[in-house]
Amino acid sequence: MKFLTLSTIVLLLLNQSSAQERGVANGVHANPAAIVREIKGICYVRKNGAAQPRKLKTNQKIEAGEELQCDAKSKVVIRFQNSGSVKEVTTTSPNWFVVPNVPGGVVTKSAFKPASRSKGDFLPPLVQPIVASESSSAASKPNASAAIDEVAEYWTTRKKYFLIIAVSPSQNYKTDEFTKTDSNALSSMLKSFGYQELIVLKDQQPTQDNVVSALQKIRELDEDALVLVYYSGHAVSDGRDLWLQLSGQQAVGDHRGLSVTDLIGSARGDSFKGELAIVLDTCYSGQGLRSSRLSLQDIENTTIFASSSGYQRSYTKRLPSGIEISAFTYHLIRGLTDDFSRVDSDNDGIIEYADLQRYISNKLIEDYAAESLPGQMKPQMLSHAQRGWIAYDAKVVKNVNTEARRSLTLETNSTLQDPEKFAETLQDPLPDNASPYLKAIEALHNQDWTKPLRGRHASGFLNLN
Repeated sequence: MKFLTLSTIVLLLLNQSSAQERGVANGVHANPAAIVREIKGICYVRKNGAAQPRKLKTNQKIEAGEELQCDAKSKVVIRFQNSGSVKEVTTTSPNWFVVPNVPGGVVTKSAFKPASRSKGDFLPPLVQPIVASESSSAASKPNASAAIDEVAEYWTTRKKYFLIIAVSPSQNYKTDEFTKTDSNALSSMLKSFGYQELIVLKDQQPTQDNVVSALQKIRELDEDALVLVYYSGHAVSDGRDLWLQLSGQQAVGDHRGLSVTDLIGSARGDSFKGELAIVLDTCYSGQGLRSSRLSLQDIENTTIFASSSGYQRSYTKRLPSGIEISAFTYHLIRGLTDDFSRVDSDNDGIIEYADLQRYISNKLIEDYAAESLPGQMKPQMLSHAQRGWIAYDAKVVKNVNTEARRSLTLETNSTLQDPEKFAETLQDPLPDNASPYLKAIEALHNQDWTKPLRGRHASGFLNLN
């Protein structure tokens, strides 16, 4: 298999970014995702984190992947081209609102029998980078899909964040370079699905004070935000809770570091009601799902996804390039890139944590059977989240009739407050494949109510005497 060199990837990305920025600067948008309908105050747009954002103007076309930001007490209303629905953006500095983005792969595709170790055992550090293969992942292959995609609009407009805690190395552990690899690879993958980095703590940074302070920033986010908290490192179970070991500890053991219960409490406090996903790649991580200190109220709208059971160790594996990465994290990333279509077995473009659990479980069994892991790992998952989605890719959608999609559509339609105002934002004319709901709204909006109604029920409405 052919692989791109790291320098080639960097050059390609730089060239692509420059070309896109030139196009935007010249006002060229081949396929605009949205159009600015209204601006109150001053708002800005930028592409690929450009240092000099530009002021938005009414009727300006917005490209997929561009970012919007407004001054305090300002707002911009955009209309999405495909569905005709609108979004009011009030995001202020330092945050940016991202209009869609394109997923992509970050981990190599290969067949191999790598070396492995239990997380925490000694292996010399490696510094080779992970590179992407020339073959595109399933998540990045284009596919003819419906012009109306309420799920895509929901996913791309929902605020999504990630917080990464990668303990490696510290005075308590030997060289744990694999957690750096976990952190870097996962961060790149999540950004490709529209997640924004809240904070990443690695090397000596994940002290207890730093971790708790980072988690408490989640409390400041909007109540409809989705936050993924990822931990890679070492943990100790006391039979009642899982204790995540952190940098700067004087010793390793239970009641040291941060428990999963306290992690959730630090993140939520009494203010954050949004969706919280805790992903744990550590030995005995399944204990985090069975903490006797967690109540149903504590885990409301929460998913906990663990790399192994409460009595199993978690292991690393070596890639052919020599890179060492946690086995669970490797398959998680691959499931969202190269094997996206395999994980998304119903072809609706949505990947839920439950889908990933089945996929990763099977891959780890295959690794153990091939003797590339010294022990078994059985990922565990507990979810009380409203949706439990981790990723969505509109380009691979082949089936729009799944329960997950139907649930979102029903919820969206039932919470619409002002159909008349919504009708004014619809694309004119609607595309042929628009949903019956949108067609009904359009028909009601275009009805001339000064003329007599026709049909068997008309007299019942008009002749009341």
